[in-house]
Amino acid sequence: MTTPSVPPMASRRFQRITLDTPFHIDISWWKEQDKDLQVFMREICMQYGIELESIEDAKVEVDMIDPDSGEVTHVSKAYYMVRTHCATRDDFITANSSLVDALFKSFLANGNQPLTITELADAIGKPNQANTILRTIGGRRIYNGMRPYSK
Repeated sequence: MTTPSVPPMASRRFQRITLDTPFHIDISWWKEQDKDLQVFMREICMQYGIELESIEDAKVEVDMIDPDSGEVTHVSKAYYMVRTHCATRDDFITANSSLVDALFKSFLANGNQPLTITELADAIGKPNQANTILRTIGGRRIYNGMRPYSK
C-alpha cells in the first residue's frame, strides 16, 4: 500500500498573522510574478521629478552608506534615489496616499527593515488603522510583495 503524496502547499506550516507579525517587501515575490521592482521604483522617482534615463540606468548599482553603521551596500540607482531623495520629501507619504502605496513606501523609506503592523500604522500616520492594515496585507492577496517576514 502506498501513502498518498502531500501537495507542497499542504506541508507548509500555517503562520497566524497578528498586529505583532513583522512584514517586509519580499523581493522573490517580484521575480515570481515576473515583475521588475526597479521599474516600479523608477516610476516612483519620476513622480517626484527625478529622471533616470532608462530602465538600464535605474538598475545600475551604486554604493549606499548607512549613516548609523557606516556599512556600505550595493543597491540599484532607482532604490538609492527613492531612499535618499524621494523618501525625504514631505509629500512621499500623505493622507491622500492609498493604503497599499503608503505601506509600500514606508518599507522603501526604512530600507525594507521588517516592521510589525503596529509599527507600519505609526509610520504612515494612521495608528488607529492597524486592524485595517492587518486585513489588507495579512490576507491571502499579496500587494507589491509585502509579506510576513521570516528569517
